[in-house]
Amino acid sequence: MVINLSPRTRDVWLSLVQTTPLVGAVIVVTPQDVPIQDAKKAIVMLDKVNVSVLGVIENMCGFVCPKCKKASYVFSKKKGVENSVTL
Repeated sequence: MVINLSPRTRDVWLSLVQTTPLVGAVIVVTPQDVPIQDAKKAIVMLDKVNVSVLGVIENMCGFVCPKCKKASYVFSKKKGVENSVTL
């Protein structure tokens, strides 16, 4: 089962990890400063409650033009993953 939780709902996160056996968590981050800070906090919190972080996915990094195949980056390239806490 996959559960999508907003980074602003820490009390829900804590309730979930205390009542449900979890295999791990996947952190999804956009390459902007505030979401990166939220992702770092989430990784630290998950570590404190012994939930493994299975990976970090950077969303909204860029897209490839279907016609010319050129990559365009909406935000800075790979900023989210490079600035996340080391797994």
